[in-house]
Amino acid sequence: MEETKQLIMPNVAECRKIWSEYITDIGGYYELTEFDHTPNKISRSLIRAVKRERGQAWLGKINVWGSFTAKMWEYKRGMVYNFSADYVIPFYDAELETMIEQFNAATERMVVGELLYKILATIDRDGGYYLNWT
Repeated sequence: MEETKQLIMPNVAECRKIWSEYITDIGGYYELTEFDHTPNKISRSLIRAVKRERGQAWLGKINVWGSFTAKMWEYKRGMVYNFSADYVIPFYDAELETMIEQFNAATERMVVGELLYKILATIDRDGGYYLNWT
C-alpha cells in the first residue's frame, strides 16, 4: 500500500497528522475494521517518534487484568504488539503508575470514573499520546 511507505520515520507531528488524515479519509472511527493494519503501523511509528524526539518512550496499560501486571514499561526497541499498550509518554511518571494501580483496585463506580479521568488528564499533562489498535 502506497500510504504506508510514508510511515517509515515520521516525527510525532507527522504521525498525528497522518492519523487525523487517515481517519478523515476512511470516513471516521466507525469505519475502522480489525482487518485494517494502518492504525497499528501509525501507533508503532508514534512510539518510535516519541523515543527519537524525547530520548525515552514509556508505554502503559490502564486496564490491567489477568496475568498481565505491568502498568508502565520503557520502550527500548523492537515490536510492540497490538493492544499491548494504551498510551505512550516521554518519561516515567510514578504518580501515573500509582493512579493506574488505584484504578485497577477500585470497586466503586464513582471512584473508578474519577480515577480514569485523572489518568487521562495526567497522560495529556505529561505530553503523552493514546495508541490506536485494530
